[in-house]
Amino acid sequence: MHQIINSVRIHSAHMKDVSNLFQSANTIEIPEGLEERVFLSIQNTQKREYAFRRTLWGSLSIASLAVLAFSSVYTVHAFAVSSFSNYFSLIFSDMSSISLWWRDLGLSLVESLPVFGTLLLTGSIGLAIWSMRKFAKQTTISILNVAHA
Repeated sequence: MHQIINSVRIHSAHMKDVSNLFQSANTIEIPEGLEERVFLSIQNTQKREYAFRRTLWGSLSIASLAVLAFSSVYTVHAFAVSSFSNYFSLIFSDMSSISLWWRDLGLSLVESLPVFGTLLLTGSIGLAIWSMRKFAKQTTISILNVAHA
């Protein structure tokens, strides 16, 4: 019983402190121009952050396009060196051989496939799409924020 009475007294004492705090908050005056300076500082920080991100994603997009060019040249060369095209052309030229030797032809296709070049090309395509999407999104955000400012 005494604990309940004490908690009610503590609660009412805290409520008086809170009401005094809100009453004194209304009497505090904000210096002239402080609010504008704070908003300008926040806006300048956001602009720098958007410029940094735009530069980062733009640079990554350029680098990923360079990797894409390298990997496509490498993959084309790997396909030219391997005998994959020879085995693959058998599918369209000699149907009687395919019906008899389809297992061997399939294994030969898999063995002659330049896996590293194919994976490198696929990864670089994914990286290029991802980085260009991020760059486009960041540029759009930056343009929209400048238009609203």
